[in-house]
Amino acid sequence: MFMLLAILPVLACGCHGSYLISQAAGEVRLLAAARPVEEVRSDPSQPSGRIENLRELAGLLAFAGDVGLDVGDSYRTVADHEGPVTWVVVAVKPGEIELFRWHFPLVGSVPYKGWFREEGAEMEAQEMRRRGFDVAVLPVPAFSTLGWFSDPLMPIQLDAPAGEFAEVVLHELVHRSCYFPGDARLSESVATFLGERLSRLWLATRFGDKGTQLLDLEARLRDRGKLRSFLALARSELKAAHREGTLDETGETARGVIEALRIRLRETSFELVDGDRLADSGWSVPRVLLGHLYGADEELLDRLWGAQGSDPAAFLGMVKAAIGRLDPRAALLVGTTVDFGNDGGLGGVEASEGSPYPGKFPVIR
Repeated sequence: MFMLLAILPVLACGCHGSYLISQAAGEVRLLAAARPVEEVRSDPSQPSGRIENLRELAGLLAFAGDVGLDVGDSYRTVADHEGPVTWVVVAVKPGEIELFRWHFPLVGSVPYKGWFREEGAEMEAQEMRRRGFDVAVLPVPAFSTLGWFSDPLMPIQLDAPAGEFAEVVLHELVHRSCYFPGDARLSESVATFLGERLSRLWLATRFGDKGTQLLDLEARLRDRGKLRSFLALARSELKAAHREGTLDETGETARGVIEALRIRLRETSFELVDGDRLADSGWSVPRVLLGHLYGADEELLDRLWGAQGSDPAAFLGMVKAAIGRLDPRAALLVGTTVDFGNDGGLGGVEASEGSPYPGKFPVIR
């Protein structure tokens, strides 16, 4: 499965002092131990896949800058850290369908809390369970400090196939370029959407439409699309049960939804993913709800992408213009000529998190 990415609230001054000290120390350790890309690339002890990805890095970053992403001085170094870079805690009250949100200055409220050390995440999870929450602790292979620091590459990223490596780098650069404080759903949806489309463009430009790198990525994205549809279905089932009053605190209904998800994963023919292994990878309500965020606005963004002529720079400009607006989703739609059909196509677009207009509002044509 494509691991979930997180924005770490390292800069959240004024709250949870011990947490901040721990996070700041983790960031300092990563930066202090990082080695220049050129040094790692010329190290004969490095796996060939890492070296190949590093050889392509300069071209990838140049491409990112050309399409309008803020590259800055990110990815000039490689962290000396094997395995997941962080661990995130996600939580939901039994019988509810909204993730618990932690609140931080600068980044706003987020439905996850990141830790550089797994034991810190597990302690946080234990405390949330003591408070009655259903909790998941998830490993994270990449993160963005939103341009506040020079983000290093992680070895786990460099071990990925060429297409997945490019996509993760582009995803994180989108976060650096356009982040919606307090709206994790829109922030992650935009980063996921652009990461997928820009990585396709990069691979086609670099290796050709029939290059094995692009073909491999397309297969991975098809697998991910299947998983995404199953997560959306599971979330819809949870919402329906909540609406009907059958999503009680005993968790019986929720367990049924999760088991149905696992059965679908086992019975699905994936191209590259092992369905049995994916089904047994620790699914829970918080994990389903968090996973859904990353593609929740895909249909809306796809329509807007088409309205901008599939032009990355034009699309990015439109997205950046919506940052800081009262309701970013409404701002994205104002002035567009997107045709959503006679019935609104999307059935109306869900308002942004924290919007003064809760629920759904009609699409503005």
